[in-house]
Amino acid sequence: MKYLVIGAMTCCIPFATLADQIHVSTDIPPIAGIAQAIGRDHVTVSPLLGPNQSPHHVTLRPSQAKSVAQADMIWVVGPDLTPGLFDRMVAVAGDRIHNIAALPTLDRRTLDADHDHDHDHAHDDNHDDDHGRTETADDTSAADTMMDPHVWLSPTNAITIAAAMRDELRQIDPENADRFAANFAQFEQTLSQILVDAPRVMTHTNIAVSHDAYGYFQSGLGDIETITLTDAAATELTPRSMAQTLSELDQKSVACFIIDPAEQAKTAQGLAERNGIPAIIVSPIFATSNTYANPYLDLMADLVQAYRTCLAQ
Repeated sequence: MKYLVIGAMTCCIPFATLADQIHVSTDIPPIAGIAQAIGRDHVTVSPLLGPNQSPHHVTLRPSQAKSVAQADMIWVVGPDLTPGLFDRMVAVAGDRIHNIAALPTLDRRTLDADHDHDHDHAHDDNHDDDHGRTETADDTSAADTMMDPHVWLSPTNAITIAAAMRDELRQIDPENADRFAANFAQFEQTLSQILVDAPRVMTHTNIAVSHDAYGYFQSGLGDIETITLTDAAATELTPRSMAQTLSELDQKSVACFIIDPAEQAKTAQGLAERNGIPAIIVSPIFATSNTYANPYLDLMADLVQAYRTCLAQ
């Protein structure tokens, strides 16, 4: 069976050399990419997550703890994504850490806390459905739900994160406030240009995913129903969840199997081959293309291409 690899490994972030630069520490490369886009030559950005690492199962090394302690800005997605990393970063840096998941205007995709095999339906109007919703961070109706931590895959959230970083950079380096504002505008424009090529789903379509990490990106594509192998927290497979996945794959016509190379990839590839489903390997974190020389923008371009291939557009 043929596997199309759209993205899997991290790309390099350009590190500057000037001594007076602002040092930014982030948990994952996409967040580092947003910081790099806004700060440009005025920042040096260090993501903690390396190639082949899963954010759900990583911890903070002593050498990284020193880097975090010395950083001028610290931006992380939050404990739902990196539980082993976040707590140790808090121990090192305390309230200097910006928890992205706590941004008040962030759109949040929520999942039923007791539903261990989520099937999200993404719609243009982001209305509520039985299993997945997009809400703002201050929506208190989600008391009995868990949040999908892959918030950076929402273009709207990326702009929210970029704006917050722009504002902090202005405070740290007010002399370059205009440059940060211009960089923000350029980031927003480039992201919009990338998304012009995103596919549009006009009729109900089923896809399978090895890891429920792509819901934020899918939410703007149309009527997609997702068959999920492992949940947003990348918990271990259970006999029940595997049986449910097998049943749905057998009963439904599935356009493709989107495979996260870091989560259940081997199992997902086997299921795709068993059911004759085209498999597309694309990471929700690490970009392989380098068109924009930016880990976030290249990741979004990878996802656009992966879903275009999946949906034959």
